[in-house]
Amino acid sequence: SYIAAFVVRFVHEGEAFRRRLTFSAIFISAIPFLLYIGLVLSIFHPRLHDENHLWTPVVLYTFVIVTMAFVSFLRDRQLAGFYLVFVGAMLFVLSD
Repeated sequence: SYIAAFVVRFVHEGEAFRRRLTFSAIFISAIPFLLYIGLVLSIFHPRLHDENHLWTPVVLYTFVIVTMAFVSFLRDRQLAGFYLVFVGAMLFVLSD
């Protein structure tokens, strides 16, 4: 639901939102999140290697929760509550 709200906001805010979130800015911002996904999956891979039926759900869940944190990071930092949302998303990712 958070990703849907982000997309709706992206559509409504138009050009100013698109200027702030260029492809290169999004790509560079994604690097730490992608590294975190790689770290988590490399830690879990030996444990899930024998149980292949668990590997797919773990990968999907990891991508979903890290994507949520990444989308919270892409929010406008000038908005009230930006840091609360981002820190909350990061704490959720780290707790899972």
